[in-house]
Amino acid sequence: MIDGVVFDLDGVLLDSEQVWDGVREQLVRERGGSWHDRAQRDMMGMSSLEWSRYMHDELGLRETPEEICALLGITKDGCNTTSDPAHDKARSPDLKLVE
Repeated sequence: MIDGVVFDLDGVLLDSEQVWDGVREQLVRERGGSWHDRAQRDMMGMSSLEWSRYMHDELGLRETPEEICALLGITKDGCNTTSDPAHDKARSPDLKLVE
């Protein structure tokens, strides 16, 4: 059962950045990475591919960027090297870890 859905409209109606921050931090902590105070600020404005790479390279997640996206419910098309950041933001999923 879906408890709720957050649509990311780039702050037009609501600011979903805090929700993204919480979900990414939770994933890093659950997967044994090293979250730090700068992480949220560093990832602000990044595309899905960019922040998933950051989480792998800088925060120590073992999963590939594509696997990180999948864990957060982002489709393969939403997290690839040819993806347009504006397009990624327009297609953001509900922000719940996929189990």
